[in-house]
Amino acid sequence: MKALSIAIVITALSLPPVFAQSGITVFVRIETPELTIFSGNVMVSDCVVIDREGKKHYFKNYEAVCALDAAAESGDLTYTVDDQHIGLYLYDVAGHQEDAFHYWFYWVNYDLAPVGIDNYDLSAGDNILFALTDWESRPLELELPDEAIIGEIVTVETLSRNYANHNFDPEPGVTVFVDGIESVSSSEGLLELSFSEAGTVSFVGEKEFFVRSPRHTLTVTAPPVPPEQDVEEPIGESAPLPADPVSEQPPQPKPSVEDQPSIDPPQPPALIQNPKPVNPEPQAQEPPSAPNPPKKPAPTPLIPETATQPEVKGNEIAIILPPAASPKERIPVESPEPQSVEIITERRSVQLASEWNFDTDWPKTFVYYFPALVTALAALIVLKVRG
Repeated sequence: MKALSIAIVITALSLPPVFAQSGITVFVRIETPELTIFSGNVMVSDCVVIDREGKKHYFKNYEAVCALDAAAESGDLTYTVDDQHIGLYLYDVAGHQEDAFHYWFYWVNYDLAPVGIDNYDLSAGDNILFALTDWESRPLELELPDEAIIGEIVTVETLSRNYANHNFDPEPGVTVFVDGIESVSSSEGLLELSFSEAGTVSFVGEKEFFVRSPRHTLTVTAPPVPPEQDVEEPIGESAPLPADPVSEQPPQPKPSVEDQPSIDPPQPPALIQNPKPVNPEPQAQEPPSAPNPPKKPAPTPLIPETATQPEVKGNEIAIILPPAASPKERIPVESPEPQSVEIITERRSVQLASEWNFDTDWPKTFVYYFPALVTALAALIVLKVRG
């Protein structure tokens, strides 16, 4: 029995340690001066790390080196660590080795880690940054909204880590790559942009002697369509009212013409205006109203006194002259509108136009009308004397 117990103990000591299968999720980003090697969430659990000499190192407390190992496995990367007297030292990641000016550093939640990667225990949700940079470099960060509307002003803040207060301070002069297009932040560490098309836009900040910022994305959407307003329909176009049960009754048969009483059709209004009473009664007569002032008569054409009353036909005026009138004379006619005047004699008619030239036609007109004027004046004098 004692020999069996010794054999079990020897067998257990010869086997590798068995670790728990549970783990934690952390975010890992690996940066070089030229590019981002890896960025994403990984599951960290117990791990085994082999150094450059081929020695195996076993970890079970979610150390930072296990996060590097998980990222290398997820991104199909290689890395090399050296076993030094202070612990494991990171020397190379994916072929990017340290040189005289750049070394591999790592930050946990943007604070520079005070111990080696094999001695820092991680917690769920930690942000681990591995970067090949110089001694004085600090991480950059960008702050911007996740969504924006076309035409809306988007403000981007460029920040750098302050180790003294463990916060981010505005960092001016940061080059921001917006889908590859460069823009530089102001002296206040601000950058304002707007977009004319919908889509997804990426942002990355860089500056010399600083560690590149993580990549951020902005979703640009079209402005929302305003809701349609309810428009009141006119009464004539409104929905039909429910049918009246009375109106849905079957139609009654119409009486024939013989059954209907004879009714005289009503007279139209134009025919029954001012009807004459059967026994008219005398009505008091109203006093006559004051006569309306006479309207100013329209100008009439100058017609010889010997002529008869003119006859108007549409836009034409027919004047009957005695046989003595000369059909060839052109008589000027004053009228508010141009019109044609036809002078009819016993044998012929002459068409006179309303155009009249004062310079050439007034002597003829004066001679022609002079007898008539003399006759009219004589008649007035006679009437005055008799009166």
